[in-house]
Amino acid sequence: MKKLITVILLFVAGHCMATNYYVSNSGNDGNDGVTTDKAWKTLAKVNSAMAAMSSGDSILFEKGSAFYGSLIFSRTGINIGSYGTGARPVITGSTTVTGWADMGGGVYRAALATKYNLNLVTVDGQLMTIARYPNGDSYIAFTKVTDTSKIIMPGASAIRTNILNKTIAIRHKLWSVQRDSITAVSAIGDTVTYVRGNMALSANAARLEAVSTGYGAFYMGSITFLDTYGEWVYTGGYLYMYFGATNPNSVEVKAATVETLVNIGIKNNISIRDIELNYSNLHAIYLLSNSNTKITNCGITYSGAEGIHVFQSNMLTIDSVDCSNILSTAICNESGFPVNHNATVRRCNITDVGRLQGMGSFNQPNTSSYTAINNGIGDTCLVELNYIRRTGKSGITFGGDNAKIRYNDIDSCGLMYKDNGLIYTYADGTPTFVNREIHHNILGSGVGNNNGTTSTTYGTVRIYMDGVTMNVDVHDNTLYGEGLNGIHSNNGTNINVHDNLIVFDSSTAAAGSRGISWFKWAGDTIINFTVQNNTIVSFMPATQMALKYTVSNLYGRPLAEILPLSVTMDGNSYTNTDYGIFKAEAGSITSYTLAQWRTNFGLDMGSVKLTAYPKYQTLLVYNATPYTVSKSLPGGKSYVDYSGGNYSGSVSLGAYESKFLILTGSTPEPPLPAAAVRLPFRTY
Repeated sequence: MKKLITVILLFVAGHCMATNYYVSNSGNDGNDGVTTDKAWKTLAKVNSAMAAMSSGDSILFEKGSAFYGSLIFSRTGINIGSYGTGARPVITGSTTVTGWADMGGGVYRAALATKYNLNLVTVDGQLMTIARYPNGDSYIAFTKVTDTSKIIMPGASAIRTNILNKTIAIRHKLWSVQRDSITAVSAIGDTVTYVRGNMALSANAARLEAVSTGYGAFYMGSITFLDTYGEWVYTGGYLYMYFGATNPNSVEVKAATVETLVNIGIKNNISIRDIELNYSNLHAIYLLSNSNTKITNCGITYSGAEGIHVFQSNMLTIDSVDCSNILSTAICNESGFPVNHNATVRRCNITDVGRLQGMGSFNQPNTSSYTAINNGIGDTCLVELNYIRRTGKSGITFGGDNAKIRYNDIDSCGLMYKDNGLIYTYADGTPTFVNREIHHNILGSGVGNNNGTTSTTYGTVRIYMDGVTMNVDVHDNTLYGEGLNGIHSNNGTNINVHDNLIVFDSSTAAAGSRGISWFKWAGDTIINFTVQNNTIVSFMPATQMALKYTVSNLYGRPLAEILPLSVTMDGNSYTNTDYGIFKAEAGSITSYTLAQWRTNFGLDMGSVKLTAYPKYQTLLVYNATPYTVSKSLPGGKSYVDYSGGNYSGSVSLGAYESKFLILTGSTPEPPLPAAAVRLPFRTY
């Protein structure tokens, strides 16, 4: 008993002896730092003193203060926080650039000291791009010479001195642009030789993707390309920028001259709370092979690559971290082996990620770049209650076992790329991931960008299960707006899609959309793909398909034999049944009415046709909060739903719930001709 009491007393005493250290702009590094009136002043002092601290100690930064540099952890169990009143304290890598010299032709330069390969510059808070050719969103179509090292770029030989040893951004795939380094340019013949760029973010950096003839590329980094306002090149200790007729002294130019603002590295049991981080050249926060890190109530803006980069770490919690103006990925929980375990990302507001083509490409795994939240192949992840807007590629990507992606509000993704999803997961079948759930998400438009590709189709996918995805339950999601597909699966096994509401946009850009689609690649299989109790509303029935099945090769077997063995469909509700049940077979599309679908395949026997109404007589209402709320209806008008519910003045909605309403007394759309149609086969 005495020994137990002694152990308890020692434990309590250890926690009671934890020390707070204070840091303030008005402090002095000669102080002891243990009281607010004896605070330290700089991050350099904090870094040098941390080695002597004890687990459980806290470093508190004064609110309203800003600190330049990098916080580097040398001890386990340290807590970072704030004290005082006012705005959150700021750790910044920002250097304001002054002393501009006129170089002629609208180009100016200023001395800038940084030991890093500069990647982030702003003018009056707006992110600017490295000088590129051609300008804007244009690409030069190339011809492939080899898969991963040589291409023919028309006109390259004529400008070889300008582009040699510079950067080339290549649109390798629909989902990928990689920044590579030019090592040789032929004197004739326009052959460009390149290698993977030198700014790989981790040991798990992606290999070079094979290129495709007809895709495009653009050059970056030559002073001769400076001809558009805000374009810049950093070389020889100088920042060159094009201002045209604008006086550079009339604007504020900032550069990110610190590579990583908070480097946790391999230290465990770290807590970071109530801190603002801005202007990191690569990462705001970096973690490597550690455990039990908590990042809470922080803000991250202006990151040259990623807001938070995590590699092979366990027991990670990221809660209420707002991220904006991130060039590649806001939160990248990248897995290797062993994989990450038990990661939670919740209540984060993430906007404007990966919106500058080429600027966020660092040869990290292609699923993670230009994305708001990437969870790699971590085991047991929870991603919930996040708000995501305007990303270059995906909103949330994930892999691994025991994954729950729920209660997220995502819109306007795929601004720079396509063949991705607002929610995206990929698996190659080895290993087999289990217990994965995507539910109660509100998902808006998947825009899709074809620049630099040969693709002509529009949009991207809201929920995309790619590769050989297995064991996913997709339910109670609301999908609206523009995009190519609502829910899509490639070669799925044990995929259960049920109780989702999909409402197509009515714009011409949304033509060719599919509500739910599934694809069987040659040599792969679809097993136990279930589609039940979904509602799919279309406003352009002649071109918007409720369902689409694509099979690469039937191997001589009739589709009527294959399809019912792999797919179960029933209890669904469609406004489009005369034109909208489609299957694609060996490069051609045959369409089926609901009656034909039932007769030929025995599917959707209990499904129903809904009355179609013009969009202006309908209303989609949703509640993207974790609370039950009452939503006012416009003009105090009365509405009904397809289930017979009546609503006057307002409608009550549960957490992340939605309803599709029809104005009382609305006139149905006139019926379309009953004959089935044939459409040209479209791939994406």
